[in-house]
Amino acid sequence: MTYDRAGEPLGEARNYYLWISQRWRKRQKGKPIPSETTDVSVVPYINRGRWIVECPEPDCYSAIVVTKAEPRFLCTRCALPSTGGKWVPIAFPEAAEIEEGERTLLQRPSVGRMDWDRHKGETLVDLQADNARFMEELLDDKGNGTGRFVMREGLEAFR
Repeated sequence: MTYDRAGEPLGEARNYYLWISQRWRKRQKGKPIPSETTDVSVVPYINRGRWIVECPEPDCYSAIVVTKAEPRFLCTRCALPSTGGKWVPIAFPEAAEIEEGERTLLQRPSVGRMDWDRHKGETLVDLQADNARFMEELLDDKGNGTGRFVMREGLEAFR
């Protein structure tokens, strides 16, 4: 991640940080945004082509779209009381696994099927096996397409 002279993130990470900051100020009634990060991390997953993180607090049930450019999470709803209100690191997989996972999802027939449930233990191998099943759905017994339209919307989330 790249920072400016004041220590704030630049580029895509800055947009995410500013969005979180704005929501924090609104929901937390002017409480200063934390600067510290906890040691406990959260596992992101892909839902409909977007990287998502769920709040780890047991009664919060909040989720947010996140970016690989800013690998930390701050729940603006509950303020993460179990962490003392600190940012939580996001445990993104290694770059090669991200690339292969996203490439696998881009082969899916629609953005509605671009899900990778890493937070529930779904592995890259599981994801690739799901793709094989999806391809069976799209092809008849002679290998001909079924004529279903293959959607390619929402893919900018991977870029």
